[in-house]
Amino acid sequence: MFNEQSLSVTPQYQGKRIRVETHQVSLPDGLVAQRDVVVHPAAVVVVPFLDAETVILIRQYRTAAQRVLLEIPAGCVEAGEDVCAAANRELQEETGYYATTLTPLAGGFPSPGFCTEWMHFFRADGLVYRPLKGDDDEWIAPVPMSVTDALSAIRSGEICDLKTMVGLYQCAMM
Repeated sequence: MFNEQSLSVTPQYQGKRIRVETHQVSLPDGLVAQRDVVVHPAAVVVVPFLDAETVILIRQYRTAAQRVLLEIPAGCVEAGEDVCAAANRELQEETGYYATTLTPLAGGFPSPGFCTEWMHFFRADGLVYRPLKGDDDEWIAPVPMSVTDALSAIRSGEICDLKTMVGLYQCAMM
């Protein structure tokens, strides 16, 4: 009853990580509508625990937000890459730590109204310092913080990144 049938897909833009397409779809009542879709690879989102009370966040400037954000490590899954391997790779690139234990959490679409991206969330424990070279175009600073302070930073608005909120709240409910 709610399904839309794809009639055509027209590419609009191809970037480094995203593709933008315009979809013509047939609605359940037969009317035709246009949908703009951002095609984005799957992502991994990691909540790294240094110990039972301390997580590692990162500070990073985000051009779209036009400010520095406090976030949990995250990044794209490369083509053919296992999501657990991607989670550890991103964790190492962004914090210098490797997780000996990755626990899958609930995943989901961050913006299903226009984007195909699926986020795989993980809790990371048993961290071992084993840094990898990060991306040349990323300037990131790790920020250890107590879980209590991180949750307070969400309530105060200092943390305004939704994936970070979701990851921290999932771990707080465990």
